[in-house]
Amino acid sequence: QKEAQKHGPDMNLQSAATVIPIMWQWILSGLLLAAWLCRRCLYYRIVETSTGHSSFLVFLPFFWIFPLLRAAHISVQWLLVPTFAVVGLFLPPALGDSPQMILGYYSVVGLLWLGTGILYLVWCVRLCQAVDRTGWLALLFVWPVLDWIALFVLASSQGKSQGRAATPDGNKLVLAI
Repeated sequence: QKEAQKHGPDMNLQSAATVIPIMWQWILSGLLLAAWLCRRCLYYRIVETSTGHSSFLVFLPFFWIFPLLRAAHISVQWLLVPTFAVVGLFLPPALGDSPQMILGYYSVVGLLWLGTGILYLVWCVRLCQAVDRTGWLALLFVWPVLDWIALFVLASSQGKSQGRAATPDGNKLVLAI
């Protein structure tokens, strides 16, 4: 209570960092790094399962999306929708004082964000289908903690190319080992 009264209700991030002991800062940093690495390894396994070959691009900060788009069979040009949504929101042009222009512009930006959300859901469903899982599993990707469950399920799946073989008449036959 003394520290709260001393710092007041407006405690900034630097003063909060001085309150947390340095050992806990290292532990939290290590846990975050381990979670990041685990997530990238799961992405690596999903790409390998769905496409048949691996890609180390999943470990690079911005480029991780390219192999995952390829795994979900989605064109890279669809990345323009979220790019325009972010640019439109954070770097708006000079709109003047006209309320109609402002409303129209932010309506278009809102539609771009809606398109981004729909594109994300389509990507999740296609990624699930690429590793031969149900599309309903994609609903777990929407929730921040439950997406880990979906990633583990997708990474542990056999995939279409490994779990099944085609018979001469074109039908799929499940291999039993």
